[in-house]
Amino acid sequence: MRKILFTLALLLGAAAFAQATVSPQGIIVNPKPGDLKVKVWVDRDPHHTGKAVYQIGDKISISVTVNRPAFVYLFNVNSDGRVDLILPNNYDRNNRLAAGEVRTFPPKGARYEYKVTGPEGESYVLALASAKPLSMGDLADIRSGRVRVSGLGNLSQKLSIVVRPVPNNEWASDALRYYVGRRTPPPATTGTLKIGSTPSGAKVYIDGAYRGRTPLAISVAAGTHNVELRLDGYETYRARVQIGAGQTGRLSPRLQPVATTGTLEIYSTPSGAKVYIDGAYRGRTPLAISVAAGTHNVELRLDGYETYRARVQIGAGQTGRLSPRLVRATPTGTLQIYSTPSGAKVYIDGAYRGQTPLTLTVEAGAHNVELRLDGYETYRARVQIGAGQTGRLSPRLARVVTTGTLVIDSLPQGAEVYLDGAYQGRTPLTLTVDAGAHNLELRLAGYETYRARVQVEAGQTSRLTPRLQLIITTGTLEIYSVPTGAKIYIDGNFEGYTPTTIDLDAGDHEVELQLEGYNAYQTQVTIQPGRSTRIDARLTVAKATFDLYLNTDARVFLDGYPLGATLDGHITIEATPGDRELVLVAPGYHAFIKVIHLTPGSYNRYSVQLTPIQ
Repeated sequence: MRKILFTLALLLGAAAFAQATVSPQGIIVNPKPGDLKVKVWVDRDPHHTGKAVYQIGDKISISVTVNRPAFVYLFNVNSDGRVDLILPNNYDRNNRLAAGEVRTFPPKGARYEYKVTGPEGESYVLALASAKPLSMGDLADIRSGRVRVSGLGNLSQKLSIVVRPVPNNEWASDALRYYVGRRTPPPATTGTLKIGSTPSGAKVYIDGAYRGRTPLAISVAAGTHNVELRLDGYETYRARVQIGAGQTGRLSPRLQPVATTGTLEIYSTPSGAKVYIDGAYRGRTPLAISVAAGTHNVELRLDGYETYRARVQIGAGQTGRLSPRLVRATPTGTLQIYSTPSGAKVYIDGAYRGQTPLTLTVEAGAHNVELRLDGYETYRARVQIGAGQTGRLSPRLARVVTTGTLVIDSLPQGAEVYLDGAYQGRTPLTLTVDAGAHNLELRLAGYETYRARVQVEAGQTSRLTPRLQLIITTGTLEIYSVPTGAKIYIDGNFEGYTPTTIDLDAGDHEVELQLEGYNAYQTQVTIQPGRSTRIDARLTVAKATFDLYLNTDARVFLDGYPLGATLDGHITIEATPGDRELVLVAPGYHAFIKVIHLTPGSYNRYSVQLTPIQ
């Protein structure tokens, strides 16, 4: 069951909608309508009186027609701020009407009906007809009939965007008011304001919103309103008017032209000074003259006095006054300045005045003169100029010295010299170089590269004689062992016996110490150039090994400690060198006891026949 709730009025202001204007009730109005007309009505108000009343739950039908083919859009505007789209809808998406065609919703035999629901209040049906289809995709959902905005402002903004591309003579609108839940319509809440002006054509702004041009008759809400009339070349007219409900107010002012000139009165002490305004001669003081409103440059000139200059602002229709006391002119003389070469910048008392050759008028008295030219030293002089006299200055500028001398030697001599990365020769060497800082390198085979940053002053000599440092490529290895006397092998080569000290090339080396009866000691060392490295090795005694073969399996003891049992009459034993007591015990056999001598690192083989017990 489709629901109808109409209360929202369309409020499309001129700032958001360039083509449309809006009535005080908020209905969209075409300010320059063409021949396209659209009419909308409801079943209880076929004559479009706007007084139809429905109760909540009543059925309602809506009809619309156009005088020529057009696309029609119908909106329900509800008092709670909700807006519904009537046409097109999910059941009838064809919203193009032929000329004179009347279409009613819901149509006969439709699968849906319209019923009025709350809230109570004033509701509207709005019809918008366009010769071209309008894009409603961002505004409404045809399937549900819901409009994606609520509230007067948001809907107004969206509809202004939709209708803006359509020319004025290609669209039209109509609106019908009806009431929900009230049998007696509310009293009138608006009045009429008729506005004229002399001259006509002034833009009318009511409460800040543009509403059209004079003459204009417009319906406004009852109450107080601020009215502005604006017309180019005339002052803005402002008024505050009170409009009663159902009454008509009138406003017809005579607009005042905007003043474009003002008066400038100029006096001087003494009088008789020539007056120049914006560079044009206008007479002598005292002088009153009409000038365009705005800012002007004024000069007063009188022989024997300094020129007076001022910048004045004259308002339209206003009078400005200028009354200076002129200052007697200071005595002057002439200063002619030349230079060799010419083109030097001239500064007098610190102020730039031009380039040589130059002739200037200056105040009588002493002045500080500077001449500046790239590549030359600044020339300075103090000159005295008498009143009415001419002074002359013609110096020869001295070139700026930009190089110095660099004398380079080394200990020992013969080192290659590189200055700022470029090869210059071998020491001893004398160079002429640009003044400033330079990077110096001295290179000699077998010596470390010498690097320095030297400062050379213009016109001066700098000397440098560094002592080059030999490149150290070896280091020292100190080797100690406990016990001493171990053979030393370095990188596989025999080098002597511990303890000793050996010179080695810098880098990694393999070191091995060997001593009879002891396990070999092995390590790797890294020798640093010019530094000493030390090895302290504690050698470990090498153990003796022997194989024992028996005629039967027996348990084996060495110095009273059990070493296990033979397997298939055999066992291999590793033991500390020296005299050791060997004991063999087997069931049914006599125990075997014997002291054996084991030498470090030795290998022996023993065969024992155990004697059975009789």
